[in-house]
Amino acid sequence: MSKISRSFFPNLTMVIFLILLMFMFIFMLMFLSSKSWAYGHDKWVDHEKWWKSYLIHKIINKNDLTFCVVVKDKRLSKENISIEVNTALKLWIRSIDVFFKNGENNQSTIKISEINCDKKNTNPLDIMSVRMVDLFVEVAAEDIFVDLNGYYLPKVYNNHNYAYIKVNLAMLDNYEGKIYKWNDTFMVLKKDNLSKLDKEKYLWEISVNSPTDVATLAKKNNIEYRELFWTTYKTLIHELGHSIGLCDTKDTLFKDQCDVNFRSSDEQKSSVMKDAKYFYLTEDDLDGIESLVKRFKEKSKERIRVRIEDEGKNSILSTILGPI
Repeated sequence: MSKISRSFFPNLTMVIFLILLMFMFIFMLMFLSSKSWAYGHDKWVDHEKWWKSYLIHKIINKNDLTFCVVVKDKRLSKENISIEVNTALKLWIRSIDVFFKNGENNQSTIKISEINCDKKNTNPLDIMSVRMVDLFVEVAAEDIFVDLNGYYLPKVYNNHNYAYIKVNLAMLDNYEGKIYKWNDTFMVLKKDNLSKLDKEKYLWEISVNSPTDVATLAKKNNIEYRELFWTTYKTLIHELGHSIGLCDTKDTLFKDQCDVNFRSSDEQKSSVMKDAKYFYLTEDDLDGIESLVKRFKEKSKERIRVRIEDEGKNSILSTILGPI
């Protein structure tokens, strides 16, 4: 009997140990399944011709960022759109800084400046090429990509790479017999009487301090969901995500637009880059930014080194041979 008991207890210990391992495994699966996996890099973000147009490279390599805004609808305030672009840029740059600086400092050192490219009788592109703007935002009716609410394109003009964002004012939403059009975010929220500074503070509040989504904010302000959905700020956050280097994570767009070597699993959860229902960056969006920073942090340093070396060689050659 004593022999049985001595052999039994070690076996019982092993059984308990295996049970504990099983529970730990189940716990890990539950943890991993709750983690965000839905992100992807735009397949053109490292393209030989277009990579300089994506803002991730400019944000990592520069100390300043310039943008200009053109609004072609009297119902929408250019000043308000500019505030939205500026705040949305700060929102994305803030997340890039956290990963780029390894969380050392959340305060961005990048200066964001707006340039006027909406002068009458002047081609905005001519102004842009002279001022070398990094981001061109146009809010107007679209006549080419008519089925899109908005879009981003990497562009080059006179050898200058820049990001181009368009919000398509021609897009209408016919829902249950009611037509919804694009509207000014501050006007819909009845905040248009605020000062410029207070408008900036308000957007930062719903994006950072007290992050919220379209449904929650609409309910809080007693506004129809679709009326708030068809406003510009949350759409600009989404399109700026494209301009930085992230792709759409919605359904088939995920496979069509995302770099096959730099994307997560096919299970797509709701996020800014999937359905643009948020005024803040979700975990999926932040995962995408972290992945972009890891991918290009060292590569950008190498590109800078090569550029500086090339400029140095050209400078030496210029001294010896004259202008090259």
